[in-house]
Amino acid sequence: MMKWNTGFVTKRSASCSINKMYRLNSHPRFNAEYAGAIMIFLMAVVMTLSIIINPYDKHGENFDWFRGVFSIGLWILLGFVVYLTLKIPRIIISENDILFKSILSTRTISWQDVQTIILTGKRSSFWRRDEEVTTLLLKTGEKIYITVRFYKNAPQIRRLLDKINTAIAQQKPVSIDPLIFLPVTNTKHVVPPEEIFIKYAGTPYLNINAFIFYGVTIGIVAATWSTILRYPERLPIIVVPILAFYLGPGFLLNYFLVSEKYIVVKNAFWFWRKHIYAIDEIEEVTFEYYNTPKSGANASRIITTDFRSKIYPAAGLWVKDWKKLKTDFESRGIKVRVELIELR
Repeated sequence: MMKWNTGFVTKRSASCSINKMYRLNSHPRFNAEYAGAIMIFLMAVVMTLSIIINPYDKHGENFDWFRGVFSIGLWILLGFVVYLTLKIPRIIISENDILFKSILSTRTISWQDVQTIILTGKRSSFWRRDEEVTTLLLKTGEKIYITVRFYKNAPQIRRLLDKINTAIAQQKPVSIDPLIFLPVTNTKHVVPPEEIFIKYAGTPYLNINAFIFYGVTIGIVAATWSTILRYPERLPIIVVPILAFYLGPGFLLNYFLVSEKYIVVKNAFWFWRKHIYAIDEIEEVTFEYYNTPKSGANASRIITTDFRSKIYPAAGLWVKDWKKLKTDFESRGIKVRVELIELR
């Protein structure tokens, strides 16, 4: 089971009284927007410097229009990505309200203006078809989204919002119990040897991702075999790319073992990987696309009762396997949310 970071608590005096107000601050996570901004910036700088250092094209003309237009396009794209990054807010949750604060805007929403909080769900974004989000539905009908992948302590944010949502539903004042900020102890489950499992693996070794690894490995070995025989010290040169292709497609080849009490996630290529969940600690399971529908891998996201979340791509499973797995989960009382179009 994966560990997750807890948020931190700040306290402030209320009119110098003994009462304290507890607040939860979000912790930012390095995400695709940050990585994209860095990569585009480096490309734009290199392209711009190449124009400055050598302003002539291959025909000796004074300006290479292709490089110039491409460089301008990169700077425009960088500006757009930076804009999206600056829109990611810091979140501060208190007993009175929730604050969304970024460089571009600041907004405070009182809990009295919130109708309900939908803790799990999907939302389409600019980059991805589906983003895992928590949704604040206001009494005006407006929806405020909290994108889970932006925050390291997203599980803790969801736990706190779950408590607040209960208070809102019961029309009671929101109070924050400081015990909610204590770290969650992850139970390391030991599966009894007599436990009987049903395996849902599909064909992980006969999958396009596995075939990519087989093909690359055979191609590299065939192209370098004679050289390696003559120069054995060059063996690491072919080991590195083979290992990279082993780890890459391997990430997409998870499969599931299900029993009366446990769900075990294993990997066909990463034989050392084994994650164990007790069924009674699972809040929800989703069937969704890993990144996009065109990525070639459907996946299952397991969300625990303390709102830890992990996605497991399982490219080896066929549609019929996903349907059987869904039926099995539901028969054991597990809530299944289906985001895969082919299963609807």
